[in-house]
Amino acid sequence: MKLLRDLKRFFTRPDSIDAQLAKCESEMERRFLKAAWPVLAAQWRLVTQYKLIGYRIDAALPELRIAIEVDGR
Repeated sequence: MKLLRDLKRFFTRPDSIDAQLAKCESEMERRFLKAAWPVLAAQWRLVTQYKLIGYRIDAALPELRIAIEVDGR
C-alpha cells in the first residue's frame, strides 16, 4: 500500500520536474535539479527558487528546513 500511495503522490504532484526546471536561473541549477530530483523528490518536496525573508534560495527541502545554493561556471 505504501508503494501505491508513494507512486500516486509522485505522479499527481503539482511541483513536477518540468515546472521546477522552468524556474531555474542557470545551467548549473538545472544540472543539479536533474541529478537530485530522482533521489530527493521521491521522498520530499524539492522546490527551486524558494523565497525566504526577501531572498531566493536556489533549491530547498522546506519540510526538512534545508536550503541549497548552487554556484558554478
